[in-house]
Amino acid sequence: VAIPSNTLNITGCLFNGKVITTNGTTHCGGFVGWHNSKTVTVSNSLYAPAALADGENAITNDCATFVRGWSGTPANSYYTEPLGTEQGKQAHSITGGEDVTVAASGDGTVYDVSGITAYGAGMMYNNVFYAGEEDEVLLALTYTGNGVLEGFTASAGTLTGNSNPYTLIMPAEDVVISATAATAGIHGDVNGDGEVDVRDITALIDVIMNSIADNPRADVNGDGDIDVRDITALIDIIMNN
Repeated sequence: VAIPSNTLNITGCLFNGKVITTNGTTHCGGFVGWHNSKTVTVSNSLYAPAALADGENAITNDCATFVRGWSGTPANSYYTEPLGTEQGKQAHSITGGEDVTVAASGDGTVYDVSGITAYGAGMMYNNVFYAGEEDEVLLALTYTGNGVLEGFTASAGTLTGNSNPYTLIMPAEDVVISATAATAGIHGDVNGDGEVDVRDITALIDVIMNSIADNPRADVNGDGDIDVRDITALIDIIMNN
């Protein structure tokens, strides 16, 4: 097909079909079969084949993931499996573990035809967030459990921040974000023994007198402070049990 311009811009595009052969195929391009004199750019695109020929019929001879015969660099573009010469970055997923929801922070560019939502680094496709090695990804993380959130950790890479957006420096592998949380337990059970009684008053006084701030169970009245008002609230719980 003749392109009536010296420039071909590929943006927000997706390939998720099958590349299968029984006789072997050469000289293929994932998006463009050959490039010579025209200017080609590729951005915010994903090469995610549902199937590729393998074994003796693998399609690797003089093939390229996005554009064959091209020396350019795709911008924010990824592949789940390369077609011959690698172009763009290997796509790795970022998912949430138990009680954790992962979303990209900020507004992305939505491409309705392909279903891709592209961000400054990384993209969402088919409800999976993809990024490549060394991408600096901004994430909105949500804890949906019943405990008291202490923080988030990543299975690999470097995750920084104390509130949204968190920053993940992406490694060369899939990442699972997990939450560290203290269990809520029984309301008023300051010493964590499974009962609410006078021993919890003693434990609460110890927390207050020693300024122990890392016991979320000690905030009995839930006002964010641990002080004598929590003793009053705890006595009320015990007296009314």
